[in-house]
Parts: sequence; C-alpha cells; structure tokens
Amino acid sequence: MALRVAFRTTRRIPQTNYSIITILHGYVKSNAKFSYDFSAIGKKMWLFTLVLLGTTAVGCGAVSALHYVDWDSFDIAVGGLMAGLGMLVFISYAAIIAYSVIAFVMIIARFYSNLFTDEGYLTFPLPVKTGTIYNAKLLAGCVWTVITTAVELVCLGILLMFSISFDHLPEILQGISMSFKMLFTQVPTGHIVAFIFEFVLICVLSLVYQIVLLYISITIAAIIAKKARFVIGTVFYFLINSVVGTVSSVLTVIAMIFMTMSTAFESALTDVEIPVSFLCWEFHTQFIVNIIVFGGAIVAGYFVNKNLLKNKLNLP
Repeated sequence: MALRVAFRTTRRIPQTNYSIITILHGYVKSNAKFSYDFSAIGKKMWLFTLVLLGTTAVGCGAVSALHYVDWDSFDIAVGGLMAGLGMLVFISYAAIIAYSVIAFVMIIARFYSNLFTDEGYLTFPLPVKTGTIYNAKLLAGCVWTVITTAVELVCLGILLMFSISFDHLPEILQGISMSFKMLFTQVPTGHIVAFIFEFVLICVLSLVYQIVLLYISITIAAIIAKKARFVIGTVFYFLINSVVGTVSSVLTVIAMIFMTMSTAFESALTDVEIPVSFLCWEFHTQFIVNIIVFGGAIVAGYFVNKNLLKNKLNLP
C-alpha cells in the first residue's frame, strides 16, 4: 500500500509541473509575439513621435512670438512675419492630425501585411496558436493607440497653453477655480468621482473598440475579396460602426424616456423642480449604456475575428 501511494504521488508531480510549464511557455510566446509586433510598429512611430514633438516646439515658439507682434502695424515686413509665424502654428496643429492618421495606418498596415500578404505564410505556420497571434497584435495595436493618443493630447494641450497670453492666465485660472467650486457645491462628490471613472473607462473602451473594429473589417475584407480589400474593409468599418452607434443611441433614448417619464410624473404630483441628483443619474445612464455597448462590441468583435482567422482564412 505504501508503495502504491508513493507511486501515485510521483505520478501527479510531473502532471502538475507539465501544466505549469505549459502555461509559462504560452505566456512567454505571447509576450515575445507582442514585443515583436510592438517593436515592428515602433520602428517608424518613434521617429514620427519625435517629429511631432519638434513641430510642437516650433509651434509654441511661433505662438509666443505672435504675442509680441504689433498687430496694428501696416509694415510689409511685420505682415510677412505674422504670416510666417501663423503658417508655423498651422503646421503644428496639422502635424497632430497627421500623426493620428499615420498611427492608425501603421497599426492597420502591420496587421494586414503580417497576416494577409506573403508574410502570412511565415506567420501562421509558426508553433504559436492563432489566438496568441491575434492577441499579440490586438494588444500591440491598443498600446500604440493609447501612446499616440496621449502624445497628441499633450502636444495639443501645450500648444493651447502657449496660445493663451500669459497676461490673462491668472484670470483664466481664477475662472476655472470658481467653476470647480460651483460644481462641487451643487453636485455631490460621489457623482463627480463616478463621472470621472466612467469617462475614463469610456475613453479606454472606445480606443480598444476602434482597434477591434479595424481588425475585424480588415479580416472580413481579406476573406471575401481578393482585390479592392481596402475599399471593402472601409465599407465594413463604417457599416459596423453605424450599427453599433444606432444600437447605442436607441438604448440611450429608451433609458432616458423611462427616467424622464417617471421624474415628470413625480414632479407633476409634488409640483417641485427636478432634483440635481436625478440629472446626475441621467448622465450616469448615458455613460453606462455606452460602456455596455462598447464592451459588448469589443467582446463580440474579438471572438468573431478570432474565429474567422482560425477557421475561415485562406491565404492567396
């Protein structure tokens, strides 16, 4: 009996170790694939990021110089200087838009070229599951979307800050401070904290949703067409986006109707104004509906795209 117990115990250990090794091995492969995709996108995106920071610095200098230009002067040289500085400012703002477009193009190009062109013959035969490949690309795309969005917001904020004359800065800060005081006086702190959390969550979900939507549109176009894939993918992108937007709008309207009817009925009976707390809950309802819709679309798009890549994809 003792020998049997010892024998059974020694048989369980390799199974446990094997399962742990399998999990770690899968994690390492997924992490390595993510690092590879992240670096592949970053080879050019880091350069574009430096260019954007440089144009932002030039734009800040141009905006600062415009504050010291005599706008009432009719001198041709002053007019030319103002036009040149204004052009630099315009280029700085245009660079932010261009940077956003380039980021999406780079993310899309990486996903498409690595899976649906000749590179796909090298990608799918790898000893890595299709789900791991897709997860790595999805994570790399989401991370780069967050990075580029943060860079855009920082550059835009810096340009707007320098656009404000420093002579009026104390007045602006005082006005912002008074606005926040009024907000915290009229709206409970709990609602404000919830608003901030919901807003941040919606922003994150919307970024992930855009990447999932782009990827599934590209996959569908690659499966059903051999030519004009970009056009077909664009059509599916706007089609799916319009469906999700319609669902979100309909659910929001339905929720708002129910809340408004109940409150209007109560106000008619009591003959009092609608409380601020109810208005806060109206905003919460809109945020929660958007969170549910975005989250549901992300989950559905993730599993549908994963299944298409695994079972329906036929490389040319």
